[in-house]
Amino acid sequence: MFSCFQSSYSKEKINNQESQAWWDLITQLVDAQPEKKPFHEPKRLIRKVCYNIVINKAFEFFIFVVIVVNLITMTIYYEDGSKVYKEVLDLSNIAFTVVFFIEMVLKIIAYKKEYFKDEWNKFDSFVVVTGIVEVSVSISSDQNLIFGGLFKVFQVLRVLRVFRVIRYNILLMKGYSN
Repeated sequence: MFSCFQSSYSKEKINNQESQAWWDLITQLVDAQPEKKPFHEPKRLIRKVCYNIVINKAFEFFIFVVIVVNLITMTIYYEDGSKVYKEVLDLSNIAFTVVFFIEMVLKIIAYKKEYFKDEWNKFDSFVVVTGIVEVSVSISSDQNLIFGGLFKVFQVLRVLRVFRVIRYNILLMKGYSN
């Protein structure tokens, strides 16, 4: 994907530091190599089912769509929204947290301790756990709680999940897989 831009966007056309930094980031993403050691398909039925789900391209695409829709719902939030509007966004936040939790559980069952050897999985589990805490706090207490704003900061970390999806797609283009 980026190789088609490479010839038209050569180093001579980069005229400021911001453009150079962007070009360097794209170059690093394209040149990234998979860090994972070969993983052997599990033999136990439940682990095998979970493994087959998480390596499925449709599952990855579903998670990608959920991430994008989650980002959209995060960007359309505003303080002066009606009560119903805020309740719909709060319920969607709960739904997204549940989906990300299910993804994490499926991967933990499929990969066992190997799940936590991957840095992106550690990041995802951190985002999921903070999301669960945020949802628990918002359900069980006053919305004006001081911690509410802190958990909104953690919600923004979900934006970084898009980089995982981008990197995964780049690896697929280079012939690597999950």
